[in-house]
Order: sequence, then structure tokens, then C-alpha cells
Amino acid sequence: MEVTNLLIDQDYTKFEETDIGADRLSVDSASLLTITALDCDEVVMLTYDFGTDFFSGNFEARVKINVGAASSIFSGCCFFGLSNDDTQLPEDQSKYFEVYAYNSAAAAVKIYIKTATADTEIVAGLTEATDYYIKINRDTTVGTWGQARITVYSDAAYSVEVGTGVQTFVSAASDGDYSILHAMSALARTGGKVWTGTIENLEITLQKENDVYIIGKETGEIFDYRVMTMDRTEDTTKKITVLEYDDTVYYHNDYNGGAVGI
Repeated sequence: MEVTNLLIDQDYTKFEETDIGADRLSVDSASLLTITALDCDEVVMLTYDFGTDFFSGNFEARVKINVGAASSIFSGCCFFGLSNDDTQLPEDQSKYFEVYAYNSAAAAVKIYIKTATADTEIVAGLTEATDYYIKINRDTTVGTWGQARITVYSDAAYSVEVGTGVQTFVSAASDGDYSILHAMSALARTGGKVWTGTIENLEITLQKENDVYIIGKETGEIFDYRVMTMDRTEDTTKKITVLEYDDTVYYHNDYNGGAVGI
């Protein structure tokens, strides 16, 4: 198997938006979301279906958040989540995990990760009206069910660390293959607590395993080939391992096992 890193810069304008009449969520651009006075019990979210088992292994996500000073105590907002259903996180999900910002006291912000079996504080001591750059790493090789590491930085270069922590998954309810990305979601808790802030510049790097095929004319014949990589851009960017044979006919490992020329 060959492991390929796929970098996906998210375009929020292509996500499916669920909002209420008060318009809590504003998709300001392809890379910027603004949330205004979002109450915890409101059904507001932004999702994208990447297809069955798209998030099936290790990945790294990066996203910038800023919790507005108008946010009330005990309010919060999910800024990254995965599931297999495009309904509200977390109550309507049986298998998921979400990372969210939570205002634990006046002007005090914490980062949590929540799964079907645990709700864990990861980083504390953050403040409102401050840009934070957050890295989310999923490692499926740790233990039986894998783990997620959350690291918070104060700079866009992701070099000045503010805090970090891990959540080890303890059941299949928090580990698995996911299809739905939640770019934001209300926390689905008791109302009366409103959250304001911005979420922006989400990018995800996936590790994908690719089958490798050898292609030739006849058994025993000397091969004249070279292996390269090309990009195909649709809603996301996908890298395809390519075998060029005789400098004229192209084959790739996603097309009939590499058996047919394109």
C-alpha cells in the first residue's frame, strides 16, 4: 500500500446550511463563518457530505476561531465535527465526535472534545476576542479505538503553542469511518445562553492508502513506464497515482484496477 496525503481547503459556500429565521449563521466567504447570538437550543449547522467512509483513517484539521466578547457564560459552539448523519450534533447521532469552544466563566474560554461516551475538557485559559489557531489530529493506531489530539496556537504559523490535550476513544461509538463534516453546529443544550464568534480557514489533510498496480503488454515483456501524481479538482482536490506507459497511454489506480487505459 502507498500512503498519500490529501490536502483539502474547505469552501464553506458549498456546504449545506441549516439556520433559523433570525439568521444566526452568516457564510461571509468561502473561508469565513460569522455566528451571531447563537442560542444553545437552536438548530443551526453547516454540513458537507463527502461520501461513505471518506474520513476513514488518520487526518489533521486546522481551523481558526475567535470567540466574541458578546458571548454569555455557559454558551458555546462546535467548530469541527464528524458523523454519518447531517442532522444536529450531538443528540441525533449514535457515532460522532465534535470539538467545541465553551465559555466557562466571564471572558474565559475552554476547548472540549465530545463523543458518544465522553465530554472532555482539553485546553483551558483562553480568552474572548482573541484569534486562536487549532489543530485537530486523529490517530487510529493508538489503543483499540484511536485518539484525537487537540493543540491550540496563538499564531497563524501554528508555532506558538498555548495548550494541548488528547482524548482516547474508548468504544466504537467514537471511532469509525465518517462521511459528514460539520463545519459548525449549535451545542443542542438548554437555551438562554448565546454565543457569538467567527470560524475560518478550515483545511484538512487526510492520509489515504492507494493500491499500486503494474501494467504491461504481455507477460515477460520489459516495461517502459514512469510513476507520477496528478491533481483532479472537483468540490475538493484529489490526488491520483498515475502510471504513464509508452509516454502515450495513461492509467490510474482508481479506474478498473489500473487495467484500462484512459
